[in-house]
Amino acid sequence: MTPDAVIEPTPARRRTWGLVREFLRDPGGKAVAGLIALAIGFIAWQVFKWGGPSHKTLISDLSFLPVSITAAVVAWRTSRSRELDDRTRRAWLICGLAFFCYWVGDFVFTLEENLGHPAPFPSWADAAYLVFYVVLLWGVLAFPTAPQTRNDRTKLWLDTGIVVLGAFMVLWYFAIGPTVRSTGSTSLAAAVSIAYPIGDLVLVLAITRILLAEPQAGLGRAMGILAAGLLLFVIADVAFANMSLTDTYAGGDWTDSLWMVAQVLMAASAQYHFWHATRETTHQDLAESRRLRTFSPWPYLVVFGSFTLLVIVGWHVSAYPLGGLMLGAIGVTTLVVLRQIAALRENMTLLTELHQLASTDMLTGLQSRRHFFETAEREFYLARRYERELCAMMIDIDHFKSINDTYGHAAGDRALQELSALCRDRLRATDLVGRYGGDELVVLLPQTDVEHALEIAQRIRCGVDELSIETDNETFGFTISIGVATAYSAADLAQLLRRADRALYQAKQEGRNTTATLSA
Repeated sequence: MTPDAVIEPTPARRRTWGLVREFLRDPGGKAVAGLIALAIGFIAWQVFKWGGPSHKTLISDLSFLPVSITAAVVAWRTSRSRELDDRTRRAWLICGLAFFCYWVGDFVFTLEENLGHPAPFPSWADAAYLVFYVVLLWGVLAFPTAPQTRNDRTKLWLDTGIVVLGAFMVLWYFAIGPTVRSTGSTSLAAAVSIAYPIGDLVLVLAITRILLAEPQAGLGRAMGILAAGLLLFVIADVAFANMSLTDTYAGGDWTDSLWMVAQVLMAASAQYHFWHATRETTHQDLAESRRLRTFSPWPYLVVFGSFTLLVIVGWHVSAYPLGGLMLGAIGVTTLVVLRQIAALRENMTLLTELHQLASTDMLTGLQSRRHFFETAEREFYLARRYERELCAMMIDIDHFKSINDTYGHAAGDRALQELSALCRDRLRATDLVGRYGGDELVVLLPQTDVEHALEIAQRIRCGVDELSIETDNETFGFTISIGVATAYSAADLAQLLRRADRALYQAKQEGRNTTATLSA
């Protein structure tokens, strides 16, 4: 490499920076970027201890006020997006209300801690904070999920119960139990102190719902960001509870950084979903919504973590015969869990292979008719909802029966395979192509007007003219006819495909080896 050589950014890096710039062009993206800068500055302030201890509490309290109110505004803005369905908008509205409740708590707490001598406990700030936990769980439960069978719902609640009980063990040991023992009374202050770690258990239930329930298409990454924020929030709460019991917490301690990053992630989740919903839905998004869901590792990790905690706690008190019995029970449970995981992995492998067989046409390698209709219905719905262009093509091999009669059925199969390979090569990643039946292929072209669809059809037809099929005795070529139709004014997918089929019939009537579209 010469000294003057310039290293060009890779396509992936260019795409990443392009997405970042696109994200930051939106006002909500700018707001989230501002929160990220605030969080970085806050952490730096803690690390380098700028300003000394005299104004530590005031600086810490004031730094939080822009975060939760921005999260509330961004969530409210997302709830107003016309790109989202009613249930998703309602869920973000509820989450925004939860963020606003937390801001009210921050605002009241800032006044009380800096103007009160001393700050009262409990206060109205605690009431607002505790409402946040409940309302946020309500919002998370309001988000739509992928359709589930009765068996799926049963497994979801069983897995949720495992995770929540495991989390209860951890919270009981580190927060709930010590708080109950330290208060030892029935006063309102004691009840509020215990309510906070119980609120963390409520957030664990929300996290579990996000991790275990399959989200609606396009919602997964936003929910993942929200789950990360809630997890950091719970960790900060548990650390704060322990520090409060030992009277070692002061405003501006490291737990504040966790709370701040957690709330920034909550705001980022709402903004990401708003931004993602306004972008064009890609074939990758649809593929992710259709992927076969594997078993979740979270219940098994929680079982392992619960027993690990039990071993740590009982290490110094494992007197005979409890010690041996406890270790034996842990060993047996561990082996049973590992055996179940191995069986689940084997079943998922078989299920994946079965799904592949059911969704793929064995001869052509294209989508099967049934799988094509499942994915195409989703594309048609998106086109209708967001008023996007959509076209369909019907492709038929001319005189296919004559090919079979003259050269044999193996030659006819080769012709279908070559045509399928050509379609995959000439079509975009966002296009859907499947075997419709016999020698007919069907193509769905999202976000494509009829003129562009005709150009694509022409490229495929001309590409077929250049193909040649070799048999034992000779080589032959073949031609295709293509019918193109637009989804404009089509009531449903079936009507769109009927129009494409009529256009194909018109192409046949015009002498074959041509492309046709209906005039109206």
